[in-house]
Parts: sequence; structure tokens; C-alpha cells
Amino acid sequence: MEDNTSMIADRRFKYIFTTGKRDLGIGCETGFGPSGIYQFLYDLQDDPGETQNLAYEKEFIQVRDSMAGLLLERFIETHPFSGDVPKGLNKIGKLIWFNEPNDIGDEPGKTELERIFKSEYEN
Repeated sequence: MEDNTSMIADRRFKYIFTTGKRDLGIGCETGFGPSGIYQFLYDLQDDPGETQNLAYEKEFIQVRDSMAGLLLERFIETHPFSGDVPKGLNKIGKLIWFNEPNDIGDEPGKTELERIFKSEYEN
């Protein structure tokens, strides 16, 4: 199954990141198409059912960014290809790189960034 979503949680918050380049890869589709880059942040103490996404609420941006940093640190510590992350990517760019399967768009003659960030290079 292809997957372009990852998550990390602590005792209080759960953070989810998705590149949203494809609809669900589990044999069904949402009917809305790919979401594009999207982040979720849930307060597990106040909202154990995870019904309210706080990722874009002003008072939770710092928490969201901190959790994204923790997720990125975990990728860097554990991913077998963490040494291959292209130079010059910001935090979101690195999360995209880690979340997209390496074989996506593996066309001959394309550079690594063109394969991973294909939509930025299309006409």
C-alpha cells in the first residue's frame, strides 16, 4: 500500500502530516481527490475522539510546528536514506521527501527533486 502520511504523538498532542499527492491508497477513494499538503493536530486530552483539527488555529501553530520538528527528527534518526535528503529543503520539504515513496515518478532522466516534487516542474 502506498502511503504519504505520517504521525507522531506525545501524551497531549497527536500530529499528522500528509503530502496529499494521491487519494487514499487502500482500495477506496474519498471522492474528493488528493488533498494536497495538509497537517492535523489533535489535543488528545481535551478531544480524545480527534474531532477538532487545531493545526491551523493561531494559538496552536507553535505546538504544530514543534510536533512537525519532532516528526522530522524521528525520520532523520531512523530512516535508512536520511543521508540522502536533498540540500536546501525547508522543514515541510523534508517531510514531503520522507513521506513520498522513493519510486514515485521514477522516470529516466529526471532528477531526484523532479521525481519527488513533480508538480513543481510540470508545465
